[in-house]
Amino acid sequence: MLQTLRARLTAVSVLVVSLALALLSGIAFVVVRANVLEMLDERIGGMTRLYANELSDWAQTNQRIAGSIKAAVPLADPIPALLAAKQAGGFDDAYFVFADNRSVFPHPLPEGYSGVDRPWFQQGKQEGKATLTPAYVDATTGKLTISFIEPVLSGGQLQAVVGADVHLDSVVNKVKSIQPTAQSFAFLLDGQSNILAHANQALLLKPAQQLDPALTAQQLARLAQSQGHTVVPVGGKDHFLYAAKVAGTPWMLVVAAERAEALSSLDRLGQVATLSTLACIVVA
Repeated sequence: MLQTLRARLTAVSVLVVSLALALLSGIAFVVVRANVLEMLDERIGGMTRLYANELSDWAQTNQRIAGSIKAAVPLADPIPALLAAKQAGGFDDAYFVFADNRSVFPHPLPEGYSGVDRPWFQQGKQEGKATLTPAYVDATTGKLTISFIEPVLSGGQLQAVVGADVHLDSVVNKVKSIQPTAQSFAFLLDGQSNILAHANQALLLKPAQQLDPALTAQQLARLAQSQGHTVVPVGGKDHFLYAAKVAGTPWMLVVAAERAEALSSLDRLGQVATLSTLACIVVA
């Protein structure tokens, strides 16, 4: 078949054209893939940071309102101020406890209640600044709750710790609404990488590593700092994960986009490029 010079030249020409087409298609696919990944990082990563900023604003606003309770500590009748703060922040409760264990709440307390022994009081005393507590399930309502707390100091000595409880319903609903693609989802982690908000209620307060062992606190911190993505298998499917720190809190927001869905247009492009290249080779 290749005994004549013409046949050999034709074969060499077809081979060169085929290799050139394959090389050009491969280069084009690599460039387009890099651009698609960059656009995903900008779109989904930017959305992750945007929602993290909204959560930060919510937390800092409530922290300021809770901190306003400090003005009620020296009052002879602080209850109206507590009720005002409770209404302003939409809190479930607002209160303070003196260092000598006197408690001021806008409602009756159980007999023998000792505020100074409560974890929130000890946290405020130890940290010495405005902060929020780890999430817990409210014994009365069964809802996920946090407390905004702040110590009151005088001459460097602790006088009292003020606090306000708020249910996380609105935070959970906001996180569940984050869906940059049809099969994507978001979840919120606390300072110990436990899940505060997730579409699957059974995962609340469970470690993030239940989703995948790779989701360690160190890995997520690096991810948030890089502002890029990592690929993690969740539920048997690879997902692009984006993370952002919620400023003013120990929380971290994570958005997971199913890899196959996010790259579906790129996969179609790859198929078209491959078929086009094969067709051109056949014609050649």
